[in-house]
Amino acid sequence: MDIVDFRWNTSGQPRAGAAARLAAYFLAALCVVAALCLIVASPAQAKDWRIDSLDVTLDVQPDSRVLVTEKITFTFEGSYSFVGRLIPTGKVDSIGAVEVFRDGTALPVGDGPDSYSTFMEGEYLVVQLNFALADTTATWEIRYVAEGALSYFDDVDELVWRVFDADTPVPIGSVRVTMNLPGSTPSDLLVAAVDTGPDVYNTTSSPGPSMIVFEADDVAPYTHFWIAGGFPKGVVGHPWTYRRVMSFITPRVGFALPIFTLLMMLLVWVRRGRDEPSVVHASFIAEPPSGLSPAMAGALLDEKVEHREVLATLAELARRGYVKLPDATGSKQASAQRLQLLKPAAELRGLEALVVSTIFPGGAVNVTGATIGERLRGLTVPFEEAVFAEIVKAGYFAESPKAARSAWRKRTWWFGLLLAVVTIFLMLEDIGGWGYFFVGAVASVLAMRMFVRRMPQRTAAGAQEQRKWEAFRNYLRDLQRFQDLETARDSFERFLPYAVAFGVERNWARRFEGLSLPAPGWMVPVPVPTSLPSGDVPSPGSVGGPVGAGPVWAPAADTAPAGPSGGGSAPLTLDTLSDRIFGGLDGVTRTLLSAPSSTGSGRGASGGHRSTSSRSSSGSSFGSRSSSRSGGWTSSSRGSSGGSSRGFSGGGGGGGFRAG
Repeated sequence: MDIVDFRWNTSGQPRAGAAARLAAYFLAALCVVAALCLIVASPAQAKDWRIDSLDVTLDVQPDSRVLVTEKITFTFEGSYSFVGRLIPTGKVDSIGAVEVFRDGTALPVGDGPDSYSTFMEGEYLVVQLNFALADTTATWEIRYVAEGALSYFDDVDELVWRVFDADTPVPIGSVRVTMNLPGSTPSDLLVAAVDTGPDVYNTTSSPGPSMIVFEADDVAPYTHFWIAGGFPKGVVGHPWTYRRVMSFITPRVGFALPIFTLLMMLLVWVRRGRDEPSVVHASFIAEPPSGLSPAMAGALLDEKVEHREVLATLAELARRGYVKLPDATGSKQASAQRLQLLKPAAELRGLEALVVSTIFPGGAVNVTGATIGERLRGLTVPFEEAVFAEIVKAGYFAESPKAARSAWRKRTWWFGLLLAVVTIFLMLEDIGGWGYFFVGAVASVLAMRMFVRRMPQRTAAGAQEQRKWEAFRNYLRDLQRFQDLETARDSFERFLPYAVAFGVERNWARRFEGLSLPAPGWMVPVPVPTSLPSGDVPSPGSVGGPVGAGPVWAPAADTAPAGPSGGGSAPLTLDTLSDRIFGGLDGVTRTLLSAPSSTGSGRGASGGHRSTSSRSSSGSSFGSRSSSRSGGWTSSSRGSSGGSSRGFSGGGGGGGFRAG
């Protein structure tokens, strides 16, 4: 191996052998660089494709099938191995009998050159033409049968066909679509429309009977081209296809559905919601018919547990000396309100024990301010469940009214969800009459919802007990006045908790209007100023009552009218009753509880109506025709910017092309 000697001679120049080798290395490097530059500078091989022409023939058969023939000429620049034709199937009943021809010869199904294959991509049927071509022009013919592409209306039938959608990435030189109808329908009875992209010149004509021709030139990439042809009824048969059957049934089901739902719910209510109808009781009785607590009696009557049942229970506890209630008229400030436990509640059971243990936990005897509201809020749910459990345990209901209503609400929700799913399916499938079904579905859900509250059923014993308590409620709200003071004094306090639970406390108060009663011992007394002269002291007893009978129950006003002797406490009136008793209970709890708690379609419907003459497209009207001397008619237009103002519904076809 030679060793390059880079030593310099005495003249300062490299030796001759070394110089030659350096020159050789330099020349080789220049060659490599030049080659690389040539490679980079040489243009890449061009590869492109386009569609020169698309000729589509739509042969409409008497049985409504459409035989589609697509003759397509492609030009390829560079090497290509396939072209895919994507045909949507969602707007027709079916696409089948696919065949592919080239130069009049049927191609076999396969994956190699000069064959074709079909497969589904979502709702698209892909017809893939397989070949091995480069820098050439070739023509294929695709044939298939479309079923369910026609639409039927009251005065006209039509075929809407999407020749291609805005999915093709290459230009199309020319498009021609020929629609052939069965029979011999005169041209003046045919109508046509085109919907295409902007600046696409298109024409429609009828060269002869039962024929409509649509043509367009220079279609830009990503442009759609849709056509529609209308013809008289009877030209094509109207077979009972899946969509026609569904379109016939759907609006009728929509009409019958709410009626059927109402009848079914009536039957269910008779068996599972209606009380025993044969039980009869007196119209009113003057005493509680049994030992039910006010809360249970109220829930038995209206099947609900509300805050008034809690108030009624508190009033009953106060009447029996367990609790002293706040007086709303004594102080308007929630922080000044106070509930007092007056004696041990160990002997209490059931609902009363639950109320006391919740409001006065851990042996507490006083609850003040916002704490009252917090504990009443915490009492709401367990108290409701306890009341329903008690009336079910007593044999008055087959199941808890709350549970029964909750179960029927869930059934109504699921029923509505099912109908919503069916409605969406009909809408997406473009089934005629789905709008009628939607209206019927809404009415059905409302009809079912109407029965939810009436579903809790009382047992025979519960129905009989309910009618007895209804008679007692009628007595409490009767407007007859009390005249006997002793009877009034006893009845008022004893029945007041029931009146509160039944929601008739104001009616009950009117029974005592004009009487003078001593204040209930379980209410906080409030002094009543009078208009007497200075130094005069009002009688400590009630008006007309004995001296020393107890504190006076008086109205909330700052002044009161003078009595017969010129002074004294105010007489018992409706306002004083409602404001001091029910107001003291309901007003305070409402104030405290007001704080936030911490815890249709147009497709194929035989009953539908749509006139094709009202359809507008890109410049040409669906009924706009001009006769020529040859007996046909022609119409031409250029698509405006943005194309047609409205698309076509129904029909078939569409899709685009791809190559690789």
